[in-house]
Amino acid sequence: MNGEVVDDLSKWKKLVGFVPQEDVMIRSLTVRDNIGFSANYRLPASMSYSEAQGVVNDTLLSLGIDHVQHSIIGDERERGVSGGQRKRVNIGIELAALPRVLFLDEPTSGLDSTSSTTLTKQLKNIAVEQNVTIAAVIHQPSMATFEAFDDLLLLGRGGMVVYQGPVCDAVAYFSSIGFNMKTPMNPADFFLDITNGAIERENDPAFKTPDLFRFWNNKLNGRPLD
Repeated sequence: MNGEVVDDLSKWKKLVGFVPQEDVMIRSLTVRDNIGFSANYRLPASMSYSEAQGVVNDTLLSLGIDHVQHSIIGDERERGVSGGQRKRVNIGIELAALPRVLFLDEPTSGLDSTSSTTLTKQLKNIAVEQNVTIAAVIHQPSMATFEAFDDLLLLGRGGMVVYQGPVCDAVAYFSSIGFNMKTPMNPADFFLDITNGAIERENDPAFKTPDLFRFWNNKLNGRPLD
């Protein structure tokens, strides 16, 4: 969306949208039908038909599925759009409701590395251009996919916070607590190895993964590391 459209539609924005991992669409309908139904059902009745159709058009364009908008979703019996395109339709169903915050549960699951990176970059463009805060749960992203995110919330075993902050500062933080990424590798893999105890802390044979929670809490409260 361009700036003018966002400004015009801002009064209709909902607070939160949630995109589940599993597809929630009617497979016998087309891509446009699914997104259009969501827009017609969830946008305010005070919005004109042309404005609602504009939201649908912008959603299709921003997710790169405008060229298959008249194709059916398809199922096991009838061929339809690809798996990656279905993922985008799933997201589009929520985007058509104009949320201010969008949560996604594993949006890249089942996609190859290239498709995952493309989708992540599209989501970043949507966040910037439409002024939407987007949060996603994601497992083992490629380096390009990982670097498309602005901020990282990393949880250790038990669901406690190990790191929260800018993606670009995460390597430096873990270096400051004794974990140095010595060889070129995907930072996301490096962080997961640390939280799973696959990498030892330098000069600390007694290190246990729960110590990561203590290190982070000490940092937040301005206390010495140990």
